Amino acid sequence: MKQIAWINGYTIQIISALAALLHDLGKSSVGFQEKLKPNSIFYADQYRHEWISVRLFEAMIQGCDTDEKWLNRLANWNEYQKNHPHWLQSLKKESQSPKVGGFRELPPLAQALIWLIASHHRVAFLAKVEKDRTELKKFWEKSVPDTLSRFYNLLSASKGWLFNENSKHPDPNQFWTFSHLASDSLLWQKAMQRWANKALQHLPLTEMLKSVDNISDPFILLLSRLSLITADHHYSSLTANPQLGDQNFPLWANTNAEGQRKQHLDEHLIGVCQSAVRFAHLLPKLRSSLPALKHKAFNKRNNIDRFQWQNRAFDVAKQLRPLTEQQGFFAVNMASTGCGKTIGNARIMYALSNPEVGARFTIALGLRVLTLQTGSALKEKLKLDDDQIAVLVGGEAVNRLFSLSQEKRGSESAEEWLDTMQIDGGFVTENAVENIAEFKTLLSSEKASNLLQTPLVTCTIDYLMNASECLRGGNHIVPILRLLSGDLILDEPDDFDQNDLPALSRLVHLAGLFGSRVLLSSATLTPDLISGLYEAYQSGRNIWNHNNQLAQNSVCCAWFDEFSQQTFSCSDVPIFREQHQKFVEKRIEKLKQQPVRRSANVLSLPDVKGGENQTLDWALLAEYLIKQAEDFHKTFFTEDNDSHKKVSIGLIRFSNIRPMIPTIMAMLQQQCAENTEIHICCYHSRQLLLLRNRLEQSLDKLLNRYDPQAIFNQPEIKIAVENSDIENHIFIVVGSPVTEVGRDHDYDWAIIDPSSMRSVIQLAGRVWRHRTEKMAETANIALLPSNWRRLANSAEKGEYHPIFYHPGFESNEDRLNSHLIVDLITTEQRQKIDAIARIGFVEHSESTIHQTLTELEHSVMAKMFHNEKTNYINGYWRTENAKLTSHCSLVAPFRHSKQPMEDFVCLPDKESDWHYAFAYSDKAYQDLFSCVKERHRFCYQPIKTTNPRIDLTPKS
Repeated sequence: MKQIAWINGYTIQIISALAALLHDLGKSSVGFQEKLKPNSIFYADQYRHEWISVRLFEAMIQGCDTDEKWLNRLANWNEYQKNHPHWLQSLKKESQSPKVGGFRELPPLAQALIWLIASHHRVAFLAKVEKDRTELKKFWEKSVPDTLSRFYNLLSASKGWLFNENSKHPDPNQFWTFSHLASDSLLWQKAMQRWANKALQHLPLTEMLKSVDNISDPFILLLSRLSLITADHHYSSLTANPQLGDQNFPLWANTNAEGQRKQHLDEHLIGVCQSAVRFAHLLPKLRSSLPALKHKAFNKRNNIDRFQWQNRAFDVAKQLRPLTEQQGFFAVNMASTGCGKTIGNARIMYALSNPEVGARFTIALGLRVLTLQTGSALKEKLKLDDDQIAVLVGGEAVNRLFSLSQEKRGSESAEEWLDTMQIDGGFVTENAVENIAEFKTLLSSEKASNLLQTPLVTCTIDYLMNASECLRGGNHIVPILRLLSGDLILDEPDDFDQNDLPALSRLVHLAGLFGSRVLLSSATLTPDLISGLYEAYQSGRNIWNHNNQLAQNSVCCAWFDEFSQQTFSCSDVPIFREQHQKFVEKRIEKLKQQPVRRSANVLSLPDVKGGENQTLDWALLAEYLIKQAEDFHKTFFTEDNDSHKKVSIGLIRFSNIRPMIPTIMAMLQQQCAENTEIHICCYHSRQLLLLRNRLEQSLDKLLNRYDPQAIFNQPEIKIAVENSDIENHIFIVVGSPVTEVGRDHDYDWAIIDPSSMRSVIQLAGRVWRHRTEKMAETANIALLPSNWRRLANSAEKGEYHPIFYHPGFESNEDRLNSHLIVDLITTEQRQKIDAIARIGFVEHSESTIHQTLTELEHSVMAKMFHNEKTNYINGYWRTENAKLTSHCSLVAPFRHSKQPMEDFVCLPDKESDWHYAFAYSDKAYQDLFSCVKERHRFCYQPIKTTNPRIDLTPKS
């Protein structure tokens, strides 16, 4: 992509410089200076220094009704102080409860600087509402301001943001008392004079200041904040440089690791200012300054028939390249499972890149295992070296941020970022950004350095989500720089829980805002989700175009699958939906012509409701599951060519982990059919990571079924078969939804506890995944007659309760008319399970009662993403101030869990009966050998079977 001129590049430098000179004025207070003294007693501040800084700046410009007036005042601050020695009396001090900011009447640039000062550590929010998510959504739509004027009027030091109601400081008034001020420094005054005059003389900025809407352009403010935070982080990490400030200046900014005062306050403000300007200056040149990928393997034609579509998609993308540089790129790859979307997507993005410059793009996925698989596949098939690709997965939360100790030192700006990531590859050669001091600090972590600089990054989406979801610190900086310097592939975005999709839309919006081209990759995306993400992207792209002197053109859109390609420049959502429907209708016609490969029946069950203290009659349920497994085995076994013994591998999928263990225990007590042996494996997301990793490695080998006879050479199968005279061996994986995505597994049959139509389609794709020649003459999938929750309450009448949720789409707001699968999944959908139910357009109604799972899922997606009213999702790009606050992230956070998660490690332990014990991970991290073990909280209880022909763990 050729270098595009940022019309507001210098404006960002000026705003960053002014904000830097003002951002820590509040550290001048007696209270803050006292807590920096060695051996001082630490108390949390009642009002954080950011808010004191805001009120000081407000007092400094009191009475100025234009930006020109206050800029002139600050450019001559020494003279103003002499003429107005009591100016500090206008400071609005606050006591036990925060006051409404009342900044509505301030001129535009002053408002923008107040936001930057207030949010340079933590993102703003107007109210901390301790309610459930449903109530928060209603609160957002009723109470959160949607205009800049109302936002600045209501902005205050909210509880939990800049006000601590639990502060025990003995004299909080000290933080509103000043013996000296940072603005007393002559060198600070000189720096302020320089940058205030630059602001007054920069014509594009002065034109912009005619309206608060102009100066509040998210592109300008987000990058100004990013520059300020990066500079603050960088300069706080350096040793003191007294020459920058006045000699013997009495105020301090922070302390070093030993608790000794380090940088004088005026020096710190001036140093951060210089650093912010240098950093902001580089941003327009960032993409061209970073390494890019030029690799012939991406151009190589694929001669395998089922991958031929990749060549056609590559050619189409290559033709679109010049157009995408002007209009952006929003595309969807809907090719079926097994068609090579991973390589196809990479080739599409490579084709869009300028061959003289090279490619930079990120592949973001939802699962750690799938991320590692994708990175490995790209390395292997495209022959990529470590300096060309980095693989990043989010690590477990083992380390704390030590926020209290950092706050005590005044050194929050020096905290390490990206410290919970695990990285593979990404060795980077020397390049232009490494010569910039701020980047040296920002990228001092090998993880951050490799991830920003490596041309191709495969990562879990959590990493990029920080671009919009980071509420504190600087974890958003590298993700934003990644979006600013490369393109984005979102792999299987509909695999996320619907509660995570609002965060996904925020990421897509920012990708457009920072100039990325975006490719969605999934065979089961609903029309409303896709069109909602298009709206998010287009809104962001319009902001990018404005800041890069590009016409507000339509977005260049494209659709790909194994059958055809389609392109169109879409200027609005209705046109996009029309074009998408044309493509989907052609795809549906092709899918209807395909032979039936997955077909389902509904398993006939008696009433399995449990008795006293029992959720279900586990023994009765297990009996019927075993019987169905035996019936499937009779039809779908594979016979060993040598021994003539018969093996099948099936999957029993439960919606939740809770019913799995009692079901497995009951299955172990069942009787087998004659001449049959059953082997059971338990697989879910909360298993010990080491155990799960080993299990997945075994399953990856066992379920690689391209060669049907290969399973008889696998140790687990071979030992089980050879050590038994039994003819029939049924291997059963009992698993949670983790089995649906992320693994390239091929089963012979499946039994599904359904939670949604999407989950049924996704899991069905794991049946005969590799053996494309097999056709389903009879059902190879069985569906439980309802979700396990309904089975547990089948005899109860009365009050309505959703059951298809967590996972699933049902709620009190969107109900199902029936909970029986015969009603919820049509006969046609059961007879041939494919993606048609998900990708086809469904007529929407205002009803909150739905007849089928398909109707329910489409309705929920429509309310979320095809809503004419402003809601907590589209409000992120439709309202003027949403990106200035954390409201959207608080209302709909990414991967929010109602249950607090605790992290443990399993350690060898001689005192334990089973020779192991669990310990809290943070305690183990601090002292691995002497940490307290939770021996009584976690006890090992082996599961035993009374039937020698059923075993839980086949020996290997």
